[in-house]
Amino acid sequence: MSMRRTVVRPDGTLDLMDEVLTYESSESFTEAQKVVLRLHDAFLLDPAGLSEVVRAQTLAHFSAVQIVELAMKFIQWSSNRPNVALGDDAPHDPTRLTTFHYTETGEYVPHGSRG
Repeated sequence: MSMRRTVVRPDGTLDLMDEVLTYESSESFTEAQKVVLRLHDAFLLDPAGLSEVVRAQTLAHFSAVQIVELAMKFIQWSSNRPNVALGDDAPHDPTRLTTFHYTETGEYVPHGSRG
């Protein structure tokens, strides 16, 4: 099941999704942020095809530990890809957003669910 949460953007802030889609020409991101987005593009589109340029840029901006942390975040953010590919990402309730919390042991509990 897919979770969709309400996120309120503070007044006066922009939606960065439009900027992310055109990050190479955006003036909203630092060069280091653009390098992360290039690395993420390679991770998603062609992990074995990371260019020498992006590799060099990544090593110039980030330590080995930071690169591993970024890779782990990429994996975490992509954990829903099999569900999406299989069409198993329907919302709990298609008529509303579902709120949820995690228990002390990390168990996911949607609000309003039984059990």
